[in-house]
Amino acid sequence: MSLDKRRLDASVTSSQAANELGRKLSSLFAQLSPEEAANLKTILSLAAGGIGARPARPQQSSLRTIATALTRTPVLHREYIVALTQDDLESLQMEALRGQSSAHRNNDCWLLHPGPIAQHTVYTINGHSLLRDLTPRLAMYTYYRNQGDQLNLHVDDPQSELSAVLMISHKEGNGGKTSCLIAVTPEGAVNKVYLAEGEMLIFTGSSTLHGRLPVGEAEEVTILAMTFGKGK
Repeated sequence: MSLDKRRLDASVTSSQAANELGRKLSSLFAQLSPEEAANLKTILSLAAGGIGARPARPQQSSLRTIATALTRTPVLHREYIVALTQDDLESLQMEALRGQSSAHRNNDCWLLHPGPIAQHTVYTINGHSLLRDLTPRLAMYTYYRNQGDQLNLHVDDPQSELSAVLMISHKEGNGGKTSCLIAVTPEGAVNKVYLAEGEMLIFTGSSTLHGRLPVGEAEEVTILAMTFGKGK
């Protein structure tokens, strides 16, 4: 047997084992209390964050296991918000810029609670057909402004049904626009999503591993991140 054939067989075996373990972990969720399920989801999310957005080959099967375990019926919907005019976007950009100096460092990015313009935007977005039956749970300006700023792979609050990301501004760096949102499929593949200013992505953030690739030199990104859930 050739070396290439042995490597291919080993790769297939590893992939199958990763999928099977992921399915076993997924079925385990049904046997747990909501509190236990939330804890397990947090553990898996932290493990994925440790693997990173560009996993080395030995880690790819681990990422596949976590993605298979966490991902339910995925939603990945992107569009420009019709109700958000250019004036609205510029008002958001100004509010985000004014508040930037007050943002606090959180891991590898900067966070700031939204001002009145962003809060109004959240409720406008809440009228979207995918979101109108849900209630806003969290909204946050998120800044990536220093070279290397990024968001590790994670899942959102287990109590949220859908998440949304609105691109407020993306300043091109010396190497162009290299930072983008990433979302991991149940098969462990990493999808890159480049949003233009004023464009929004709605997705199942509580059951889809996602993050952001690092910004390059002189590159800056500002987004409004939101989660929506059932009830008040």
